[in-house]
Amino acid sequence: MPFLALFMVTMFVGFAFADTISTTVHFNVQTQTSFTVTLPGGSAVASGTTSDIEFNSTSGTQVKVNASVVGAPSNVQTSSIPIFVYSNTGNVDINVNLTLDSTYTGITVKAANANADWESSCSSTAMPDSGKCVAVSTASRRVAGTLAAGGTQNVWMWADFSSVAGGTSVSKTLTHTSAAS
Repeated sequence: MPFLALFMVTMFVGFAFADTISTTVHFNVQTQTSFTVTLPGGSAVASGTTSDIEFNSTSGTQVKVNASVVGAPSNVQTSSIPIFVYSNTGNVDINVNLTLDSTYTGITVKAANANADWESSCSSTAMPDSGKCVAVSTASRRVAGTLAAGGTQNVWMWADFSSVAGGTSVSKTLTHTSAAS
């Protein structure tokens, strides 16, 4: 009988029971919605401020006044040169919006993805909308939509002046923002 007990103890000791624990491993890539903006005659700016732009009207009532870089009269928007070129330096598609901190009575600022898209009255609230422009104001307006990572988007801007007094000189802040699209 002692032999049988010893045999049974040896038999039970020979069996090992293992516990199992699982861990879920997550692999994440952070969303980056970064971009640069380039102005005529300038280099790409990633953060902070760009060169200032201006709209110089020859009269208080004039439409489709092209934007230019302040202090650089040769760095002006033309039919083939946009005022802004946005480059998506992030890793997801983005939308880029423009917002003015305030507006000025008699001046309407417009933006579009092609020089030919200027309209007397903008009929869109978000680009890209072929053949249409957006009125840039205190309401955020999309000027580059679903811009692919590594992609670029041209943006033209104009100011329409309506009965603005001679000698008027005002400054506003234009903010460029991006978000994943």
